[in-house]
Amino acid sequence: MDKVCSNINLVVSTEKFTVNLIVLESLDIPLVLGNEWLCANKGVIYATQWKIFLTAPSGKRVEYQGGPLLPEETYPC
Repeated sequence: MDKVCSNINLVVSTEKFTVNLIVLESLDIPLVLGNEWLCANKGVIYATQWKIFLTAPSGKRVEYQGGPLLPEETYPC
């Protein structure tokens, strides 16, 4: 069974988002944000430009470009 890390803070452009992470030990991928989470945060992906636009809980629209998105801190699961 997969481990779940709940209510993890993810910071994008100084804005905090809350994520629930599922540890997928068989994959060498640091983080996958699912469609449900992206929709809840009004995510728009521009794959050819490596950009993601999100709406933070504060209502501020933020942009992320390239590189890995990592949790703010390391949390034990």
